[in-house]
Amino acid sequence: MNVKMSVSQAFEPGLSPLYDRHYSLALNNPGVVPASEATFMGPRDLVVGVVIAGKARAYPWFVNCNYHVINDTIVLAEAEAKLTDGAVIPPPEFRDRSCCDATPENCVQRVFTPGMEQCFLPLLLTFCEACDGTAAFVPTIHGRPLAFAQVRGESGPDKYLAIGTYTICDLETQSRWHPFTGEAMSGSLKGRRLTRVLAFNEYWAEWVNEYPDTLVISGAGELRQRSHASGMWIKEQPSTMAVSEQIDMANHRMHSTLREKILQNPSYEDSRLPSHEIVVGMTSEDGAKHLAYPISQIKAQDGLIQCDFAGEPYILTLASSYRAAVFHRRLDGSILNFKLRLQKPFMMEDDSGTTWNHLGQGLSGKFAGRQLKIASRHYLSKWSEWSQGRSGAELRLK
Repeated sequence: MNVKMSVSQAFEPGLSPLYDRHYSLALNNPGVVPASEATFMGPRDLVVGVVIAGKARAYPWFVNCNYHVINDTIVLAEAEAKLTDGAVIPPPEFRDRSCCDATPENCVQRVFTPGMEQCFLPLLLTFCEACDGTAAFVPTIHGRPLAFAQVRGESGPDKYLAIGTYTICDLETQSRWHPFTGEAMSGSLKGRRLTRVLAFNEYWAEWVNEYPDTLVISGAGELRQRSHASGMWIKEQPSTMAVSEQIDMANHRMHSTLREKILQNPSYEDSRLPSHEIVVGMTSEDGAKHLAYPISQIKAQDGLIQCDFAGEPYILTLASSYRAAVFHRRLDGSILNFKLRLQKPFMMEDDSGTTWNHLGQGLSGKFAGRQLKIASRHYLSKWSEWSQGRSGAELRLK
């Protein structure tokens, strides 16, 4: 097929032609700098933040939107990985957890070099600036870490195509995965799921205030200028800009996979909420039921909502504008009830007097040092994306 393109359509500086590229290159093991050296960051820059073994790392949006998929590696010190008698015990957030084939013990990879043993945690981060969706996972199946890339979803054995966002595949088996559920939708790994890691959208100023020792992915200024996501970042200092010009989530962008469907059939869109409304969506462990809360509803409840869904008690937390998470309330056979203790930094208290942070970690009291189980099938995204493929999903507005 002979496709005619203008120069502006076919090329971006430093990139190969956009057409006939089956895969989009992922960002692999990017360089990081401490926050004190991150002169390229502005206070209103959005980042995706993760915290593992007490160490924070931030992935700037203006970097993420140029790659969409980041295959990273977190180096764990021996004390953090707790090597005992040759067995690996992972950081607290991964203990007592199992998601399909990713057991706690095989999350951490051990590497032997002369006179030294190091432990690494492979990390997959996915991001879509069109739907504001983001997620992070330990990409390990059967004890083997996988590397991922964005791929044309219409190809492949079962021709899986994510709607409302992009499709990813692991490079080893070519199975197609949804970028935010962490579930393989086609190929030899169909049905497998990755272990979820909490990942938060946050403003740089807020993130670095809470985590002053955070590392941040290095990002050249040229990445801000690429046309792929023009307008998704601040090009000037926020102090010189009107509030209406400053970047925020919930913009009116829509991924092309969904826009094309709606143009063909307007009824394809779930109109119960505006398409750009940000929601926290969750799916039952058996995949049969779906529930979404608008993030505005969680804000209205002071950042804390307790609910029962599919026979299981959960708590939804919102530590700042977009730092949302969902946890199971069941611990040691008991159901915990929570109330807000402090807004900034976010702290909640259960009926035993234990205080907990936004990561679901017990800070003091009976359950100090414990970890609430993360709801493995939840993530934050625009309603237009999350509602796809979830016919009959429950939407709670009160």
